[in-house]
Amino acid sequence: MILQLIINKYLSLDPDLDSRLTALAGKIIAVTCTDYPNWQLYCTFTNQNLLFTSSQPQHIDVKIYSSFSGFVKLAVSQDKTEIMLEGNIHVAEAVLKFFSTLNIDWEEELSKYSGDVVAHQAGVLITRLKQYHTHSSNSLEAMITEYLQEESGLLPTNFEVNEFIDAIDQLRLDVDRLDAKVTIYDNN
Repeated sequence: MILQLIINKYLSLDPDLDSRLTALAGKIIAVTCTDYPNWQLYCTFTNQNLLFTSSQPQHIDVKIYSSFSGFVKLAVSQDKTEIMLEGNIHVAEAVLKFFSTLNIDWEEELSKYSGDVVAHQAGVLITRLKQYHTHSSNSLEAMITEYLQEESGLLPTNFEVNEFIDAIDQLRLDVDRLDAKVTIYDNN
């Protein structure tokens, strides 16, 4: 399976791979892309690599569901917001930690093919692009939040939400006190 070869080659770039795979050896995860619900991929962790199959095994430790875009977000920016998990939560956390803590020196790998100077320049460019993306995302989020809260008034501000929560807590306390008084009155 070509996907298995690509993923195992990618994982082999991590110098700490063997010790990290040992912790998950024998665990099986089912991966389902919700865009294609009839297609499932099963992944078995071994001490050396990952084995993929489309045949359902007897036992599955964790099922991972997401749309294709959710899996891309997880791979590119470690955004887990669209990932749904089912099964052994400890194994699920270990699998997500395994993939999110891969330690691959892309600059070193690229330098094998392009030389140190080009690899370094590519690394600097990618770092700047990531910083720009993060800054742009944060700016857009802040502008949308400000518009929805201040300009259009569609969403409350954090202060208004906290005031509302405090008012609910106070109301709850008042109701509890009134309930206690009614109980005392009924008992007399």
